[in-house]
Amino acid sequence: MSWPEAFFGAVFIICVAWVYVTAIKDKDD
Repeated sequence: MSWPEAFFGAVFIICVAWVYVTAIKDKDD
């Protein structure tokens, strides 16, 4: 795996996690 792939892969996971957490917070509210 090249460096850019690992970097964008991590960014993608972080974005998905952020959206997931935001959705849970919105649902709780």
